[in-house]
Amino acid sequence: MLEALRRQGLEKALDHAASHSTTQATFNRHLQHWFDGFRTLKFIHWLRENHFPSIPLEEARELAPHLFRDAQDASHTKA
Repeated sequence: MLEALRRQGLEKALDHAASHSTTQATFNRHLQHWFDGFRTLKFIHWLRENHFPSIPLEEARELAPHLFRDAQDASHTKA
């Protein structure tokens, strides 16, 4: 998984964040800005293509029912 981040320029982002930060909070903000929605999507696609193939939703629910239960619980409390 680190390979996917390296291909997206993780080392350069870490160097930039370190050289432009005086606090941990600033460093974290730099990395959060760098790892935006587009990079997150690219990272997820890389994982799918290299490690975790696409599976049907029902199969995913069986593998991790607690993840889906939490999402369902949250949606029911908003109603």
